[in-house]
Amino acid sequence: MKKLYLYIIIILCGSLMAAEVPFIDGCFTLKSGNYAVDISGKLHYCIYKINFDGVDIGNNNGFYGTILCPASGKFIGAGHTEGGREKVLSIKLTIDGVEKTPGLDMVYSGDNIVFEDVSMLDNLKVFKTITITPSGIRIDKNFEATEEQKIFSLYIFQYCFSENTREWMIGRPDGTTAEGIFKSNDGWHLRSEKELLWFALYHPDSKKGMFGYFISYYPKQGQYMFWDKKVYHKFYYWAALPPVIAKGEKSRKYSMFLRGINAEPDVWKSDAGKIADELKAQYPLPRPAKAPDSIALNFEDSIGNCKTAPFKGEKCLEVKGNGAFSVKKIPLALEKSQDYTIALSIKKGENTSSENNKNYLIVGQYDKVRKFYVFATLGNQTPRDGKWHEITGKFKTPELVEDCNLYIYNSNTSDSLYIDEIEIKKTKN
Repeated sequence: MKKLYLYIIIILCGSLMAAEVPFIDGCFTLKSGNYAVDISGKLHYCIYKINFDGVDIGNNNGFYGTILCPASGKFIGAGHTEGGREKVLSIKLTIDGVEKTPGLDMVYSGDNIVFEDVSMLDNLKVFKTITITPSGIRIDKNFEATEEQKIFSLYIFQYCFSENTREWMIGRPDGTTAEGIFKSNDGWHLRSEKELLWFALYHPDSKKGMFGYFISYYPKQGQYMFWDKKVYHKFYYWAALPPVIAKGEKSRKYSMFLRGINAEPDVWKSDAGKIADELKAQYPLPRPAKAPDSIALNFEDSIGNCKTAPFKGEKCLEVKGNGAFSVKKIPLALEKSQDYTIALSIKKGENTSSENNKNYLIVGQYDKVRKFYVFATLGNQTPRDGKWHEITGKFKTPELVEDCNLYIYNSNTSDSLYIDEIEIKKTKN
């Protein structure tokens, strides 16, 4: 039996600086019940393949794992090295409570298999735990920044599902669903989905499928995608994160549960719905946060905001034009069917567009089919004189508040528009 000699490479420079588990060309398999997961030493101990009941539902035609992109195209993680290389700091395999040293080409079976690893993606220390039982596969991840980290994107979960899957289905937190067909034509699905709680795919030749559920779901958690290629039908989830994560900042825990589907073609979707109901009862959705009675924004604590002649304090928000369409979006936590007042200060540069609908503000939201609803319009009559003006307005939210924002437009100019001292308050109904 060839062993994975998990020696530690020690880099010394006067004192202990780093410890890394080397990648080794080969896999080992973790098996519980009808589930088998191959782990690749070469791909930095990421998942290599997922088998359910004898069928490779997740194939080995692409990369799984956590993928950081600090800048466009600079991917780090698993087999990606465009932006750097993943460094595995530690791994641990436990079978039914007994720690094991993984061996190449070995199969480890048990009722409760736990594989843990810690790795570095640039300045992010990523903690991952894969737990495999006869009930399914659970994956937990979180990270912390050891130094300041730029974020273009961070794929938390990605799965290379078989190119022989033919149908897909998703469920949203509000109970609605959507479905579609894979065509293996390099197309994309789900890119317009704002909220996703679960997904499922079906492999008609074997009458099997796979169901994925966001145990850790929270509103506006990120973006999703199926990449409909000839070699796989790949699911992506990337987290909603700021462009820069400060040193020492720790993430929330991201958790997903995968469960196999064994069903005839005419009932697989209803079976997926039953699994969703079961897991929703086991992992309830977070209660919606209560909308505050008032929202005050003065931009004093925001990095990068303008310090030039604010209306009050030391900073204000600058929305600089780019010569074309330009909009700044500020999320608002508002209550449904509620009356509000809004007050703010605005200053328009003298060379901003003379068209009133190019430099103004809207309180509104898009619905699930991207229809836009306007609650209030402000500032379209404000002079372009380089002076501060205080403006006020009123609006009422609809019965369904989904993704409400304050949109600040400053288009067709290279000049700037400035905003300060926003205050939004509930009024008694």
